Amino acid sequence: MVVVGELLAKLAFNATWNEIALQLNFSKDLKSIKDNLSFVQSFLEDAERLSSRLESVRHTLKKLKTAVYDLEDMLLLFESWTTTHKGEGLALSAKAKKGLVLCFERLKMPHKMRKMRETIGEIVDLQNKFNFIEHTGNNDEDVIRKRETFSDADEVPVGRMEEKERLISMLQTDDSNCLIVFISGFAGVGKTTLAQMVFNDDRTRQLFEIQAWVYVSVKFDIKTIGQSIISQLDKSSSPAGITLQATRDRLKTIVKEQRFLIILDDIWEEDPHELEKLWTLLRGAKAGSKIIATTRSVKVAKLMNGSLSIELSALPDNYCWELFRKKALPYGKVDVDKESIGRQIVKKCRGMPLAAISLGYLCRTTNEWKAILDSDIWAENGDDGRILKDTKVLPSLKLSYQCMSYHLKLCFAYCAIFPKGWYIEKSSLIQQWIALGFLQLHGESFTAQQAGERYFEDLREMSFLQDVAGMSPTQELFILRSAALFRLL
Repeated sequence: MVVVGELLAKLAFNATWNEIALQLNFSKDLKSIKDNLSFVQSFLEDAERLSSRLESVRHTLKKLKTAVYDLEDMLLLFESWTTTHKGEGLALSAKAKKGLVLCFERLKMPHKMRKMRETIGEIVDLQNKFNFIEHTGNNDEDVIRKRETFSDADEVPVGRMEEKERLISMLQTDDSNCLIVFISGFAGVGKTTLAQMVFNDDRTRQLFEIQAWVYVSVKFDIKTIGQSIISQLDKSSSPAGITLQATRDRLKTIVKEQRFLIILDDIWEEDPHELEKLWTLLRGAKAGSKIIATTRSVKVAKLMNGSLSIELSALPDNYCWELFRKKALPYGKVDVDKESIGRQIVKKCRGMPLAAISLGYLCRTTNEWKAILDSDIWAENGDDGRILKDTKVLPSLKLSYQCMSYHLKLCFAYCAIFPKGWYIEKSSLIQQWIALGFLQLHGESFTAQQAGERYFEDLREMSFLQDVAGMSPTQELFILRSAALFRLL
């Protein structure tokens, strides 16, 4: 938990704290809080791990976090004072000391500090009840060493062959006008994967002279979409900085000369006027050109007259099992007992490929398959029941989050600062993790950069980060999938 580390750093490295503590006779309380926080931090990681299957531990964690946040608010008052008096040194005037004491007395600071010490002490007592294991600091390095990155072999699609053939048949029609085909369905059901299967098929490459892939998402900006298409269809063009009218004129020239296929992935916009502006950009296209658009909204597909659509249903359990198995045990055979448990886990994925992939990767890093199967997070009711009903895939992803290593959780939770649909640049994100001290590895087996690469790959393998293809020739760009998960962090 980031806040614990920050508080300890303030207590340990700011010499002004010691002077304040001595002058106000808080040193005993400060030391007690510091010691308690250190101990809490030592077993916090084990508590996080156990919280994935013990409801009582989750309540304990919530109580602990509330206490620490209250403590942080109190310490911010100290920090505010030291900032105001920066440069004055430790030689405070008698008047300043008296004023400070009166201020703290009015705020009942001694009472608050003692109360916080008692609260944290009570939480520490719970260590005996749950028998938390003290964290030694070596677990993260072990996890990183055991986890391996995959080649492209694990990206081979599973299932959806019938839908793929239907879609390719639609593309093969020789229409005089540009045809729009929509792929709709739940989040995590495989819309993007199906579009990729068609986009990369040899028959598709033979049908079209040029192809482009554009990730749209929540931020529906006509000019940005148009410029992205231009940059892929005409490598010699530099669309950056040109006006919307210039973008439209350039696109008209390109699309009327060559038969194209454009994928517009993850459209959220439901305003028919905004959608019409987009289709206007591509009017006058060469006969036989096609657009494939993926969307969670069936309404979007119905808004466009003359368009075709494919609505994806849940993936059959046998295909979900294959996705799960490839992630969970990519190099080995599954024993009978594990296969039985694994197939029961897969049934809980409700036909959502994203959930099967995420849980498969989770099971690759733990032997506690039965604990995952029996986790009460699958319950449809309870504290999170209303939220879990919003999407079929969310319980699986939440469970994957809860079972992450401590520092991987920090890295993932940090991604919540990015707006929905934001393009995340890989190298920049890793540097931010390093600067914030999230990659706390012991020993010299890995550099911070290497650790960041491993953590990033872990999140990608668990399907929390999705590659944005074709957006930049020089940068590795990703988007965060299933942003609704942050409501459960």
